[in-house]
Amino acid sequence: MNARGLYVLLLLPLILCACGTTGTVENPQDYELTIRKLQERLVTNPADPEALRDIGVIYFETHHYPQARDYLKKASIANEHDGKTQFYLGMTREYDHDLRGALAAYINYTDIASSSPYHKLMEARYYVVTKQLIAEQFRQLAANEDSLGRQNTPSNAVAVFPLVYQGSEQKYSALGEGMSEMMTIDLGRVKKLRLVERMRVEELMSELKLSASGAVDPSTAPRLGKFLAAGRIIGGRYDVSADNTLRLDVASV
Repeated sequence: MNARGLYVLLLLPLILCACGTTGTVENPQDYELTIRKLQERLVTNPADPEALRDIGVIYFETHHYPQARDYLKKASIANEHDGKTQFYLGMTREYDHDLRGALAAYINYTDIASSSPYHKLMEARYYVVTKQLIAEQFRQLAANEDSLGRQNTPSNAVAVFPLVYQGSEQKYSALGEGMSEMMTIDLGRVKKLRLVERMRVEELMSELKLSASGAVDPSTAPRLGKFLAAGRIIGGRYDVSADNTLRLDVASV
C-alpha cells in the first residue's frame, strides 16, 4: 500500500465518525422537531446556510439522498466555503453515482481551514474519487484499445514510473518512490515537457495488474504510452551495495 492509500485508510474512522454526527436512525420523522425548527429559520431567512446544511445532513444520514442533495446544494450556494456543507454535498453526489459532481465539491478542500476536520475528510475523498475516475477512464480506454494506435500521442508528454528495487534489504525498498518523485520534480522544471500525474501512473499499474519488475519494458512501453497519452516513459531499477553505494539503471523509452 502506498503512502496515500495508508493516509486514506487512517482517515476512514474519522470519516465514519463525521457521517454519524446526528445519529443512525433512518426515519426523518425522528428528527421532526429539529427539522421543524430549522424550517422556521428558513421562513425568516430562506438562504440561512446553517439551517439548509443541517436539514441536508439529516436527510443524508437518514438515507434520503435526493432531499439531502437539494438542501445541500442551496447551502453550498449560500456559503461555498463551509467545509461541512461541501463534504456532505460530495458524499451525497457519490451516493447518486455522480463522481464528477462529488469531485467538484471535494476539490474545494483547499479553501477550508487546515484545522477543520472537514479539510482532511474532503481531501481524503478527493483522492479516492479521483482514483475511481481514472480507473473508469482506463477501463473505457482498454475497451477501445484498438483505436488508441490511431491517436496522436504528444511527444513532450512524459510519464515517470516508480524505480524498482533489485536488492534484498527491505529498508531500501521505499527509496524507489522517492527517487521517482525527485525525477518528476526535476523534469517538471523543463517548460517544454508535460508530466503525467503520478496518480494516473499508479492507477494504470493497478488497473493493468502490472508487476513492478515488468512495468517499464520496451515491449510494453508503447501500450502504456497510449493509455497515458505519453510520448515517453521513464523507469528503471536500483540497488544498494554492501558499502552503501547506490546504483541506478534508468531508461527512457
